[in-house]
Formats: sequence, structure tokens, C-alpha cells
Amino acid sequence: MTRRRALTGLADKWQQSIKQTVNHASMLSKKPSESAAKDLADHTASAASVKMWAPLWPQPHRPNENAVFGLALNYDIRHYHWFVGSLRKVGFGGDIVLGTNTNLQPQLEKFLKESQVIAYPLYVRCKSKLQCAIEQWFQPIDGTLPMAIIRHYLYLNWLQHYSPSSLLCVLDFRDTVFQSDPFLLLEKERRAGSTTQLWLAGEHMPYKRIRNCVFNSGWIRDCYGEADKIKYGAYPVICSGSIFGTKKGLEGFETLLLQEVSKKKCHEHYVESDQGYTNVLFHSGALEAAGVEAQLDPRGQGPVNTVGAFGGKRHGYYVGGEIIKALRDDEGYVLNCPLRQPVPSAFTSCSDAARPGSPCLKDKDAHLNFADCKDVSRSPVVHQWDRHAGDLGGFINKKLSCTTKCANSSALAAGDPPFHPAGHPYNDGAAIGGGVTFRGAA
Repeated sequence: MTRRRALTGLADKWQQSIKQTVNHASMLSKKPSESAAKDLADHTASAASVKMWAPLWPQPHRPNENAVFGLALNYDIRHYHWFVGSLRKVGFGGDIVLGTNTNLQPQLEKFLKESQVIAYPLYVRCKSKLQCAIEQWFQPIDGTLPMAIIRHYLYLNWLQHYSPSSLLCVLDFRDTVFQSDPFLLLEKERRAGSTTQLWLAGEHMPYKRIRNCVFNSGWIRDCYGEADKIKYGAYPVICSGSIFGTKKGLEGFETLLLQEVSKKKCHEHYVESDQGYTNVLFHSGALEAAGVEAQLDPRGQGPVNTVGAFGGKRHGYYVGGEIIKALRDDEGYVLNCPLRQPVPSAFTSCSDAARPGSPCLKDKDAHLNFADCKDVSRSPVVHQWDRHAGDLGGFINKKLSCTTKCANSSALAAGDPPFHPAGHPYNDGAAIGGGVTFRGAA
């Protein structure tokens, strides 16, 4: 087996992070617009060159491996069983890197050590997710930041530990579970000659056009203005919590996003989300212009299946347990596309509860639902599963979650290829369905 060449001398070039005294009472008594960090111009470069503070326990990064990053702040142990447990249970032998609380319960600490997680404590105090005062950082910081933005500085820093041949991803922690190794599909694409550097996950179309979602359209409007909200309104929502890339691709994305944060300063006027930035960077062509070869996988293709839209109401499309049931096989695993075709006529109609003026009734495009969705393999990653906890929770707790001895110790020790059951599509050569570049409305 060919081994990737490890990085050397990385720690020698890094500067040290700094601790700063923060008057929390004074800073967090202000509105986010008043306390927000103003001068972020140099922070992106610092995040890529300053050595982060020590993890909670010795667990080295392995620069030759693939890695999964996440922010796991203020969650109870069951969330770790879902995310970390399911990831190790499917045989993933790469690094898991998390930002966590500074003090963990003994049972959780034992679980994370056993799972060989690299856990970095976050020295922050937050009034809300919009407003966090930072005590330890890459350089002095003059105010608060939203947690959704803080995490991208961490991700950019962690990327520096890995080699150009590594595949990496940043994932939402709370509502993500794994059904197979998340990188196998991308490894297959690379072996077939793909030059993609960044894989983005689209939410379900036509339900999740940007204009159909008050949150996503609001983040763009409040940051970029009404004209850009309209300009990008027909495009699919891209989820900022499910991004895969090579080191070069993900580093390029994180750098552009954080430069945009510094330039636009949307966090000063109550726009905490990184998702608005993500959507504009891709749909405007800014990523491409910067030399980042990005691919947007529609829901039903790629490593991530984002299922939250099937529980929404405002858009007026058909929703409910019947769709989730149609997206599961006989063992309960979630599939990319409905197993049985054609789909029921109800799926290609507006909901009986659709309100006048709702996107489904206005756009008259319900017939597009699942129109090109043919890949019935199991989704490696299921995101936003908790929107369907009543339908999926029991299966996830029984089949995917893991509470102890989850790691494939031989893979972790030797870096062996992850194990998958005989007959799994990734082993038997069956078609999995590649990504397509998706720029406009269907």
C-alpha cells in the first residue's frame, strides 16, 4: 500500500497562541453590534500560522490521514455517541478533531480518549451563539464573534496539520450521523481522475431554493442586500455544515470565507450565519475565480444526504414520514433516492396544507421532486436527521450509535483501509453516482 508522505517541521514555524484578559461582564452586557470584533484583517493569516493551544489530552494529528472536523460545544454524551460513535463504528480510521468544552464529564472523556479523538478546549464565554467573548486566540482580538464564525478559524488552523493528499471535511456535530466511511466516494472519484478540490452539499430541490427559505434568504439580504437576495434566489441552498475538500480546496474556501467576514462584518448587524457567505461565494463564482475547483452535489448525490427539508412547512411541498419511509431500505438505512420508482404522485404535488403564495403553489414545480434521483445506495452521511427523530431516532440509536469500543483498533493503529460489509456498494463496484456542477435553477 502506498503511504502518503507526512509533513515535517510544521510546529517549528508556528508562533504561539495568546491568552487575554476579558471583561466578560462589560463585553457581554452590550449588544452584538456594539461588542463585535471590528479589526479582523490579520486573523485569517494568524489562524493558518499560529500554533493552537494544547488539546485536552495527548492525541497527535496524523498528517497522512483523512480527517473529520466539528464543533462539539455544550452537548451531552449521546450526541457524541451519534457522531463519533457512528463514525468509528463504520470503520473510519482517520482523525476526528473536535472543539469542545474545557471541562468534560469523566464518562465522556473516557469515550473520546477510547475513540482517539483530538479534543481542543475552547476558551470562550458566550451570551448567545451570536456573541462570544474569546479568552485564548491566535492573536489579540478586540471584541466578540458568533460561534458559527469562530469555528472556521479553528478549521483553518487544523488543516495545517495535514498533507496535500489528505481528504478532510467540516461537519455539523449535533445532527449528523454516519452510515459508512464518508470519504470512500470521494476517493473513488479521485481514482477516476477527478480534479475537484471542494465538494459542497446542496439541500433538496425544488424545496430549498434560497428564496424559499426565510433563513437563508434573510442571511443574504441582511449581509449583502436585497438585490443579491433576489439574484441568487432561484439557486439551491448550500449547507455550510457539510463541506468536503482536499487540503488545498478546503484551505482556499476557509480563507475566502474568513476574508469575507473581515470585509463585510455581517456579525456586527446580527447575521451570525456562515451559510450566507458560503452560498454567495459559490453561486457568485468567487470560489472559481480564486482557483478553487468546487463541485456542488445536489441532494441525492455525493457523500451527504441532507434530509431536513422533508420536515418543513413554509415551502408548501409534500412532506412527512412517507418520504422518509421511501428513502429507507429494508434494514432501515437511509438511501440517497427512493428505492421504488416511480415515486407516489403525492410526492410530486403540493401539500394539502400549502398556504396561498407558498413557493410550491407559486412556482408550480412540484413535478421536479425526485425527477432525476436514481441512486438508491445508502447515504454515507445523513445530515439534519433530528428533524425526523420520530422516524429515524430508534434506528439510529440501535444501528448507528455506539457507546463503547467503537473504534476499529487495527485501522486506527496501522492506517488500514476502512472496513465495509460484503455486498456494500463501495465494495462490489456498483454505481454510486458522482457529483455534478450545479449552478442554476432546475
